[in-house]
Amino acid sequence: MINNDNYISNIDICSPELTFEVETIAKHQPIPDWKWDHISTNHDNTYLLWLVTGGEAFIKSSFGDFSLQCGDALIMPFTNCEYHGRQNINKLFEVMWIIFKIVDTSKYESPCIRTSFYATSLPDLSFAIKLANRILLSNKKSQGHWLRVLLEEIQQQAKRKHINETEIRINNLCNKIKTHPELYRNIDALQQEFHYSKDHLIRLFRQYKNLTPGEFIIQSRIEKAKGLLLMSSFSIKQIATQLGYSNQFSFSKQFKQRIGLAPKEFRQDIVSITW
Repeated sequence: MINNDNYISNIDICSPELTFEVETIAKHQPIPDWKWDHISTNHDNTYLLWLVTGGEAFIKSSFGDFSLQCGDALIMPFTNCEYHGRQNINKLFEVMWIIFKIVDTSKYESPCIRTSFYATSLPDLSFAIKLANRILLSNKKSQGHWLRVLLEEIQQQAKRKHINETEIRINNLCNKIKTHPELYRNIDALQQEFHYSKDHLIRLFRQYKNLTPGEFIIQSRIEKAKGLLLMSSFSIKQIATQLGYSNQFSFSKQFKQRIGLAPKEFRQDIVSITW
């Protein structure tokens, strides 16, 4: 599922100049021959919201191709767009859908309601469904209010999901570095794992680890070096090579800067304390 947070953040949900008008809301029950083909004409600021409640489907659209499953949410513009949906016949598609308009009551065209497409998966689909049911059961006057609440909930769940996934990826990467620090000589090696720009990767490490990626690599090397000095009979040169240093002098210099002792001195002190 592609996540495009730009669209949902561009809707100023709290703006008093935007009015949300629900045109249709319904629950689609699974049927064996379901398919969907829609080529839209010009429906200004009209959108279709899907909350996928079961089954699987595949959507080909003007914005790309998407595989859908339970928990996914889509907001699709109806302005000069084309959609073709087919379901997995072994997992019949089920969806709750809402057609709505966003009306800008200001004097100027608002950039926050420009045509775009949004797709994400919701960690808490059940709560989103409760809000959608509130829209279904409300009178026409109240439906716009509850739709606004639902859109905000989708926005917040997408943000939380993105933050959680990023933290998990950072933690997984850090565990790899700790286990094999010799494989990561610099931030370029990390980019191959994470596929982010250097600046963004530095920001993420500072946010979640309070260190730059380079500092984390050095810290991991030094920690592994301490273990090798204590628990192995490898020479200083062999340890330096295992940890990815170009020579033992670079290793010894960096180790002493961090620990206050040269590797040989550290090993001797630990041995004397142990015995």
